Amino acid sequence: MERAFRPERLAVPDPAPRPLPGYGWLIAALVMVALAAGGVHLKPAGVALAAWWPAAGVAVWLMLRAGRDSRWRVVALVLVATAIGNALGGRDLLHGGLLGAGNALETLIVSLMLHRSRPTFRMSTARDALRFVLACAVGGLAAGFWAAGALALFPGGTGLLTLSFLDTALHATASHVSAVLLIASFAVVPRHLSDAAPRAEMVAQTALVSLTVAFVFAPGMDLPLSFLPFAFIVWAAFRFPVHLALTEALVASVAVLALTIAGGGPFSNGGLNTSALVLVVELYMIVLGVITIMMIAARYEAREATRTSLSVSQLITGGFVASRVGLIIAAEDHGAITVLWANRAAVSAIDAELAPDGVWSGPLARNALTSIEEGIEVMHEDLDAGTTISVLATRIPGDITRVSAQLVDVGATIRAAQAHHDAERERAAAHSTLVDLERQRDDFVATTSHELRTPVTSIAGYAELLSESAALSSAERSWVQIIIRNTARLTTLVEDLLTLGRSGIPAASLEPLSLRGLAGEVLDVERPMADARRIRLALAVDQDAVAHCAADDAARALGNLISNAVKFTPPGGTVRVATAEHDGRIALAVSDTGPGMPAESLAQAFDRFYRGHDAVQANTPGTGLGLAIARQLAERNGGTVRLECPPSGGLVAVLVFADAVGRGTADIRA
Repeated sequence: MERAFRPERLAVPDPAPRPLPGYGWLIAALVMVALAAGGVHLKPAGVALAAWWPAAGVAVWLMLRAGRDSRWRVVALVLVATAIGNALGGRDLLHGGLLGAGNALETLIVSLMLHRSRPTFRMSTARDALRFVLACAVGGLAAGFWAAGALALFPGGTGLLTLSFLDTALHATASHVSAVLLIASFAVVPRHLSDAAPRAEMVAQTALVSLTVAFVFAPGMDLPLSFLPFAFIVWAAFRFPVHLALTEALVASVAVLALTIAGGGPFSNGGLNTSALVLVVELYMIVLGVITIMMIAARYEAREATRTSLSVSQLITGGFVASRVGLIIAAEDHGAITVLWANRAAVSAIDAELAPDGVWSGPLARNALTSIEEGIEVMHEDLDAGTTISVLATRIPGDITRVSAQLVDVGATIRAAQAHHDAERERAAAHSTLVDLERQRDDFVATTSHELRTPVTSIAGYAELLSESAALSSAERSWVQIIIRNTARLTTLVEDLLTLGRSGIPAASLEPLSLRGLAGEVLDVERPMADARRIRLALAVDQDAVAHCAADDAARALGNLISNAVKFTPPGGTVRVATAEHDGRIALAVSDTGPGMPAESLAQAFDRFYRGHDAVQANTPGTGLGLAIARQLAERNGGTVRLECPPSGGLVAVLVFADAVGRGTADIRA
């Protein structure tokens, strides 16, 4: 059912002309000199002016070939070359210069008209061809009237002014226009048309046009058949390479001119005087040139339109064929649908309902008819196949028997939307459950810590009193010390839990705090545990480092970091507290010589109750709250805590204060 498309051979876009080489300018100048010198003598008996002036055609050809940027150089060259040619042909320097100026004026006018909006002119459309013809006509008129005026003002006894002013202007105009049309057009016609006729056809046509011109304009032939060569010239314009068609028109025109001057053809037997005869032949040449140019331009424009239409057609059709939307063109007659064209997606959707002769009948076809009649989109659900197809059919404007239909399988889209909705609902439910669990845990932590604080305080108090009793034996006194130590641990845990329960409460008061004094006090507290583990504590904090924070919060946060470092540093190691700089702010860096922390543990280190796998295996004491509490205390004071594992090993915990001044003495990664 899918229509096949085969790309045709397309016309190649016409490239911009290459710059004219230096020897090209020299050749053009020499040709103009030679043609001007020869054109002076190209005249029948009794006519003073040249019957044809090919130098004008070469001059305009050079202007169009060189382009707008070389305009004045071409004008100067045409003036000099044609003046020299006239002088070599026998005219005096004055008249040769005046007529050369007329040629230069003609060339300038054609350039101004054709190069007005673009630096180079290419005759790619019929409109361009009409502009070219009009420019040639205006330029020829200017040259003709210039020549007539110059000869009238400076007759000089040369015998050039044998006609009236108007007759001289008309003859000069016709000779210039015919030459420019037939010669200068070589510079502006499109050069690439890929549908040239076979060589045998071109040989046969050339022979026929040659025989026709020779027959119609032969001496003594007076039959009115001057129109016959036009048919062959049109044939060449539509079938031959453009330069060959122009060459044929040029040669045929020159042949007609020569044969007519020699007394042949229907024009010579019309009773015209020599001057009128030459004018008629020149007009004949102009018509022949205009027809050739217009036919070539129309041919090129038609090929370009065909190429563009074919490209657009292939693009659109290719998109339809490869589309995932089912597209159908069908004929509908009293409820019967016959498919005329369908793409792959449509054939796949209606294959079970499509007869070999193209008749479409079944549930989808009925839905299409409903869509046509009611102007709505109809949904067709196939439970067996698990598909839901949207059917939208409309009549094609201008042909009530033709309809177009679109079939779209929206089942996958609906299922995907439903799955997305279900996933979002499950995610929302999971989030709600998580929030509820977090709330329950926070409530449990807060309640439990408050309930534990009172009995723990009582135990601690009575244990202190008991330790002061003189009645205790040494063994009993050691037992009481164990109670006191474990009570202290339990008190620390309760304080940690209370700290977590106070999340979001700002620090009670902020005050200037010496970071060196803070670090020294906290190290003194942690020194007994460090000495017991044979850990060396080092202090390198600047004397002038000051932070604004709550002293209790800062001491507890730093204490948790130092305690954590001492726990994980092997015996004989070092824990060092130093000032550091982080993002332009003063901080305290607690570094150790321990094993460091793996990446997976580093990512969860600040989670509540989290203990790394290595800590669990080493049976390191702790509840997994120290780092979480340190960060929370820092954030309550506008700061933060960061962990980094430097390449040299160990772990660096950085306590950053929001408002600190001083000079850092250590890099946190050192």
